Amino acid sequence: PPDRLRAFLEHNGYVRAGTVREAGEYAVRGGIVDLFPAGAALPLRLDFFGDSVENIREFDPLSQRSSGARDSVDLRPTNEVLLDDSVISRFRSRYRAEFGAKVQDDPLFESVSAGRRHAGMEHWLPLYYESLETIFDYVPEAAVTLDPQIEETRAERAATIADFYSARQTAADAPRGVLDTSPLYRPLPPGLLYLDDAAWKKILGARKLAQIAAFAAPESATVFDAGAAPGYNFSAARADPKINLFDAVKARIEIEQGAGRRALILAYSAGSAERLGTVMKDHGIAAPTPVADWPAFVDLPPRGLGLAVLPLERGYVAEKTALITEQDMLGERLARPARRRTNLDHFVAEVSALNPGDLVVHAEHGIGRYDGLATLDVAGRSRISRCCRATARRIRRRSSTSSAASPGSRARRGSRSVFATSPAS
Repeated sequence: PPDRLRAFLEHNGYVRAGTVREAGEYAVRGGIVDLFPAGAALPLRLDFFGDSVENIREFDPLSQRSSGARDSVDLRPTNEVLLDDSVISRFRSRYRAEFGAKVQDDPLFESVSAGRRHAGMEHWLPLYYESLETIFDYVPEAAVTLDPQIEETRAERAATIADFYSARQTAADAPRGVLDTSPLYRPLPPGLLYLDDAAWKKILGARKLAQIAAFAAPESATVFDAGAAPGYNFSAARADPKINLFDAVKARIEIEQGAGRRALILAYSAGSAERLGTVMKDHGIAAPTPVADWPAFVDLPPRGLGLAVLPLERGYVAEKTALITEQDMLGERLARPARRRTNLDHFVAEVSALNPGDLVVHAEHGIGRYDGLATLDVAGRSRISRCCRATARRIRRRSSTSSAASPGSRARRGSRSVFATSPAS
């Protein structure tokens, strides 16, 4: 029933809104409930007939238009803190115990006490629950492998956390002036939020542990050679104009296969894998066999050649396998910013938020008053686009003394949406 659904959403961290646009929001309009589940790509529209759900449809959060139908939906909590009576009571008592009794003017304390969510309330997560779990609690039997320099990295992170805590504690203890209205931030000690050295060593001591080293060491009862080495780097071939890169790749594959190893070419995406396969074929390299996972690669015949999608930066060579990555061959990936494309649907959705009489700033003419949205025929064409026609029905055209072309006017040939504006007095 809709009432039970609303109670579930409120209890699991969803926020009621007039229009659902962000994850964790929901809206109720009669027998229709819009909600944006945590982890979902698009929000959902649930149409109730009495106490039964008649249909479930996805919709665009900008245009609010429904699209594909869904058979079911999984609803998950949107927040780490679920503010029921026991959680609120536990937070109030522990917050007072940690920071003293003078917390009545604290915005965080007041919001949580009233059952309202507060921005950043997760920073005090240990105060809401009896205990917190770590990732190790979810995989109690799992072995742990540590990368090189893990202890140095952990120590550096712990020092950074301690510096931040010290700075916030100093700011919290400093006298506050009469005009200082900024909210007071009372930080929790790092020991309540993070594993300290003793807890870290206790967890590692109870598990199977492997420490990966970048350099060779004398073998012993606890030290062994895993048999892996860095893969071949094609930077010299890329830099030499007299060498064809893929001829060098072909030669390296033949060397690895001659040593009895299977070779696996790794690409960043399915499109990259397809292009690499085509280029390799053009340079006389045997067509690699696409593999979906490691067992499929191991099933290849000795001296076989596989092709897989796996975003590894560098390859390696082991006893029976050799991995060659796209980055090994082609060099560092170039990050290009995505090209901005005009989307008229998004433009109309934003314009629909304006009301006649609102003041706007024109890119060329400065401040004006918004009177409405109209459609003009261009180049003798009288047909108008669907979104413009729908907008023309919704917004009444008013008289104006000047017009300004909309940013999305070039998105449709044959019609142009325009602002009807008049100079502001």
